[in-house]
Amino acid sequence: MAKTLIDTNIIVRYYVDNDTTLLKLIDSYDELVIPISVVFESVFVLEKLYKVERDLISKHITSLIQEEKVDTDLAAISKTIEFFKVKHNLNIIDCYLLALALQQNMDLQTMDKELEKTHNLK
Repeated sequence: MAKTLIDTNIIVRYYVDNDTTLLKLIDSYDELVIPISVVFESVFVLEKLYKVERDLISKHITSLIQEEKVDTDLAAISKTIEFFKVKHNLNIIDCYLLALALQQNMDLQTMDKELEKTHNLK
């Protein structure tokens, strides 16, 4: 089984420039491994550098991680993207922490007032 690891710039170039490298990799490999850190960096770059709207980023990332050949932490990323789409006061990492705390039924300790307020809403 041929596997490859995907970097942030492959994802960003696909969505920003319509670069076909990602599609070629999907066709060429049995499995594309996308670490959660790469997903989060891609979200950050798309939002902060390229000013892509959260709704569109959410749609893109959800579509990518649901691709049959993509290997990633689907449950964690899905919940994180769900929060990212609606919690405009939280960045992607805060959304991940919130998703992780809720999924694993843990308390979340933070000094970030927005994150704390959102977490306490459960």
